[in-house]
Amino acid sequence: GVIGLVLVAALMGASKPVTALKEDLAKYVAEFVGTFVLVFTVGCCMHAGSVVWSATAIACAFMVMIYSTGYVSGGNLNPAVSLSLGLIGNLRWVVVVRYWVVQISAGLFASLVLRTLYAPHTTKIGPVTPFTWEYAVTAEVIYTFMLCFVFNNCAASKRNNPRDDPNQFYALAIGFVSIAGGYAVGNVSGAALNPAIAIGLSVSDGFRWGLGWPTAELLGAVLAAILFRAVRPEEYNPPEGGFGIDYEPRLDVRCASE
Repeated sequence: GVIGLVLVAALMGASKPVTALKEDLAKYVAEFVGTFVLVFTVGCCMHAGSVVWSATAIACAFMVMIYSTGYVSGGNLNPAVSLSLGLIGNLRWVVVVRYWVVQISAGLFASLVLRTLYAPHTTKIGPVTPFTWEYAVTAEVIYTFMLCFVFNNCAASKRNNPRDDPNQFYALAIGFVSIAGGYAVGNVSGAALNPAIAIGLSVSDGFRWGLGWPTAELLGAVLAAILFRAVRPEEYNPPEGGFGIDYEPRLDVRCASE
């Protein structure tokens, strides 16, 4: 974990004023802490083995950490989310890369702590019997798409977040996506929906699915960005009168949204 933050500090460069460096570092610390808590919670729930409450526990941890870090770093806590935000123009690519370093480092550190606490028991990521990898990968793509699409629309959309009145429901909506995914495909793919979780928790299994799951999740993130641009064209060409009560999207945009 410390190594990840050190790498980010090096990527930030030494040319910035001290105050700016502190503000930037705060973002990466927030992403590290939030992602660590999320991955650690997932690992604990996997060890607990509660089919009934695991998805709810994970979603609650995800939601509160988004609320906790949202106004510091944006509360991405997920490399797939960061990629999708980069693709829609909400996050600079240099920040996307730095977030990836921090998030994956946090996932690996959480895995180390879990292995220490639960030794000799370990966690693993992969298809859940009797499903094969094709079904599991498809599930990861679909629900990671759903997660990123909701994140883009609720947390990144300018129309949903006017400067003078940003919405307060964004983390709640994102948390409910995690609940939906956990209960819908938890018994198919494990419902990781997050490369930091997939990479971190596949360490003890020799990274057997440590590349396949993140690839599926990043594909879901790309699809979410494409469809966000399709249903939110006003984000890139705002109407002259702004997003008032009289604003109405074009018919083709409304049909695409449906």
